Amino acid sequence: MVGKGSLIFVIGFSLIVIYIISNLLSIGTRATEHMSWYNAAAASKSLASSGMQAGLAYLRLHPSHDNNGLLFEQNITDGPYSGGSFRVYSNTINADIARLTSVSKFPVPGYKTLQDTVVVHLHRVGSAENPVYAWITNKPGNNQFFYPDDIVWGPIHSNGSIKIGSISGSSNGPIFHGMVTAAQSIHPVKSNDAQFLSGFQTFAGKINIPNHINELVGASQEVDGKYYTQDLYIEIDNDLVSVWYSNTEITDPAILPDEQVTLADFNGALYTTQNVVVKGVLAGKLTIGAGQKIKIVDNITYATSPAYSEELVSVVHGIERHTLHGHGNDLLGLFASDDIVIADKNQDFEVHGVLLTFGEVVAENLTSRSLRQFNVWGVIIMHERGKIRSGSNGLIQRYRFDSRLANIYTRPLYYPGMKRTSFEIISWYESYQKQPL
Repeated sequence: MVGKGSLIFVIGFSLIVIYIISNLLSIGTRATEHMSWYNAAAASKSLASSGMQAGLAYLRLHPSHDNNGLLFEQNITDGPYSGGSFRVYSNTINADIARLTSVSKFPVPGYKTLQDTVVVHLHRVGSAENPVYAWITNKPGNNQFFYPDDIVWGPIHSNGSIKIGSISGSSNGPIFHGMVTAAQSIHPVKSNDAQFLSGFQTFAGKINIPNHINELVGASQEVDGKYYTQDLYIEIDNDLVSVWYSNTEITDPAILPDEQVTLADFNGALYTTQNVVVKGVLAGKLTIGAGQKIKIVDNITYATSPAYSEELVSVVHGIERHTLHGHGNDLLGLFASDDIVIADKNQDFEVHGVLLTFGEVVAENLTSRSLRQFNVWGVIIMHERGKIRSGSNGLIQRYRFDSRLANIYTRPLYYPGMKRTSFEIISWYESYQKQPL
């Protein structure tokens, strides 16, 4: 009897131990599952918040966007959020209110995909001047080509697409030191075709650019302005502006100018309803406008020397990324209702100033001229495509953003500006969890 009792005791004790161990294992498993679930839920919520922050950053760069629907999306392929993603949607509620919605997705192994949402309502609170770009074009539906050896220091944008061209036998592509954005596409974007040292973004929304020069025209018609109705050849010599009534460059020193004026003697607004041919060195502030074309026949530079200095800020893929700092107070505006033409001369061109055209900046005899450099310190603003280079012909594009123009209070005289809407956050709902997928 004692033997049986002992056996029953041992079996009973073993069952109790097995039960306890089983429960402990179950508790451990559930704790692990709960921790995994908590981590996934926290990741999903964090992704939704990150998406909203990215959406707000996008609005700061592109406040005039006109998208209703998907603004952009991001898939995470590595790190602690690998496998997750977020999408940001934009909706216009009315003339004053806009709404951003960020929806995240994060998979839970062996279960479903979690979703979280952050919703922010924004109030349009007025307009402010939009940042200028090193290069911007308004033409939708047409590709703007950049080729090997082209380099841009500063941000650029196209309201259409940007095409990276190739040249037979060339292994290097264009280099962009600043952010590159396009309202449509950028193609191709492989690192062996182009180097985007500050990144790029497609479907980035439309940027409104100036479509009039009314302030310049009005200022030129004032008593202390310069208003003409004939073709002009203009040569700038520091603060002295010499004007000939001519549609070509005057090279004979015996032909005296029809008019000369110093910058101190007028308001800096010079406009003609016809064409302008121009070159020179500027010490001061001057804006030249044309009702038709402006033709640049030689270098146009600032008297301040050097006009800018370079600063190394990082090394990306083995390439040094620089930012440029402007010097001095010289500022030139060249505003044309038609094209701004770079004359066909066998030379490199150095141009300082803000080039604004309702046509395009174009190289004369583009497909037949020898390949030389077009160095710009300032900004280029065009409504059309801008045919500067065609493969091995035309002008190598070297555009350097005048950092002084990043300050909205530093513009050429009578610059028309680029307007945008500013936003103020009026509500932030976080986090609204959706049904797992």
